[in-house]
Amino acid sequence: MLLKEVIDTGVIVVPWSCCIQGTVLAGDSGISKTCEKKCKSERPCLVTEANGEALCPYGLSYFSSTVGSAPVVVFGVKGSLVGSKISKELKHELKGRNLDEARFKEWVQRLNHLDSVIDKHILERQSELLDPLHDPIRLARQLEAISISLLESSGSARTLDAQLDQASAEMKSLVKAAGLLNDYFDLVSIYFNPAAARFGRPVSTSLHGILRKITSILSGFDAGEEGARIKVNFRGECYRNFNLRESFKIIPFSLISNAVKYCLSGEVTVRLREMQDRAEVSIVSQGPPIEAEETDLIFKKKYRGQWSRSLRKGEGVGLYLAKIVADAHNININVTSQRLGGQKFGETPLATNTFKFEIPYQINK
Repeated sequence: MLLKEVIDTGVIVVPWSCCIQGTVLAGDSGISKTCEKKCKSERPCLVTEANGEALCPYGLSYFSSTVGSAPVVVFGVKGSLVGSKISKELKHELKGRNLDEARFKEWVQRLNHLDSVIDKHILERQSELLDPLHDPIRLARQLEAISISLLESSGSARTLDAQLDQASAEMKSLVKAAGLLNDYFDLVSIYFNPAAARFGRPVSTSLHGILRKITSILSGFDAGEEGARIKVNFRGECYRNFNLRESFKIIPFSLISNAVKYCLSGEVTVRLREMQDRAEVSIVSQGPPIEAEETDLIFKKKYRGQWSRSLRKGEGVGLYLAKIVADAHNININVTSQRLGGQKFGETPLATNTFKFEIPYQINK
């Protein structure tokens, strides 16, 4: 959220002390003495899920809302809930800090408008930045096609998986690297232009084939700075076709590559299960816990879970891109994280993390 940085420059006047997406800004009036001395840095108003005005334990009003997807809290002010029966000291402290619901909503509305203008400009700029990548993207696809052609001509096996099993180490590396490069370019395209997730009409596609390819490419690649190689197992079968856009593969690619990156114990397992009217895909791994309040936040741009931040370097965009493409396909990604007792990886607790989504079967008319 760039709006937070814009406000922090001082170009935009903030009338009250507030917190925008975790960053506290003193505002023109400064932070009240009660907030500064009694609450210090542990302010309960900043972790509340309330919307609108509420009263803090020390008798001051705070107002909560959202700008875009970011939480915004104005605190240490005098609203309608404060009342008249307060100490002289508090009355003196709140002088000039009056705020009502209507004024707060108007301020939030203006911030939302500014945030949307900034986002629109960024998207336009990102689309321009994507233009020079058209030729490299085309060459990456050509490289992948050539590598597969060389693989097919070098063996006698019937299926691509069998050919890859029989190939030399150099040929396996070439095919996997070419496929990985192509998939990363697709990620870049969606990142610079999120609208591209909806490009093209849905076509009949083999979900089983997509998952086999991605698990084959990502299996055995380095998980992180330690150089550990993580195996990715693919289990289950489903040979029905599904109406999917070309961008769909970014969902399993992002989820599986994220699981590989943060896998701390064992292997990553990708399961495909046929159900009565749909297919279910789940990606299961053991890694850092995902706290309950983070299961939605990890899909926000640039956000990373508290345990993940201390474990690996990252930009927080993989799951964000998966969510963009999932929304374009009306797919919901469900996340669960179950801690493994007292098991740890160094200082990091271990948990079984599961990312799951479902796709309805194609209806033939």
